[in-house]
Amino acid sequence: MFSSIKTFSREHPTMILTLCYAIITAIGTGYSFFFFREFEINIIKFADLSDFLLAAVLEPLSLIIFSLIIVLSIISFMFESWLKNRFPSYRRFTENRLKAKYTDPIGYVTITVIYSVITVHTLAVKNADIIKSQGKDTFQVYFSRSYGMHNNNEFELLGSTSRFVYLFDRTNKKSLVISPENIDYMSKVVIEKVVDEEATSLKKQSPKKEAKQ
Repeated sequence: MFSSIKTFSREHPTMILTLCYAIITAIGTGYSFFFFREFEINIIKFADLSDFLLAAVLEPLSLIIFSLIIVLSIISFMFESWLKNRFPSYRRFTENRLKAKYTDPIGYVTITVIYSVITVHTLAVKNADIIKSQGKDTFQVYFSRSYGMHNNNEFELLGSTSRFVYLFDRTNKKSLVISPENIDYMSKVVIEKVVDEEATSLKKQSPKKEAKQ
């Protein structure tokens, strides 16, 4: 099967790129669906088609998962080829007994899809739990007067689409879907890392003391 894939990629490189982008987009869309579902938001109802087409860009994690799938696929194909060359009995077993039942593209695609869904779901739930428990991307949100909500509220920024901004209030455990027109601006406190000068000087002096001893 690996040789046929290489032949197909040489003959149809554009189709391969399109297929890769479609898979990455599907992974990004699946991650967004599972992630926002943890906050009781059905992202499919609020997002446009253009938002899903940009899922590969908005969710860099999808590119990482896709790359991992490609790497694992290459390793598995190489390992199977080594087994067939090293053990002729295994080659005969796969060719005569298994035939194409477990080695054809349908079986491989099914396993890959199941693995991808489980991985994406696990990562989405894990990231959502981090936001719910300790926060991850906290902003001071200042709403417009027409919206009728108190300003200077801290919210977790879950994400945004072309029509809505998605926020989470960790204090009240509430999700907020709001139009960008109802937000004046958002501010974030950037904590500067302060270097302990005394600790740094001690570290610089300690090697000198050890050298003298």
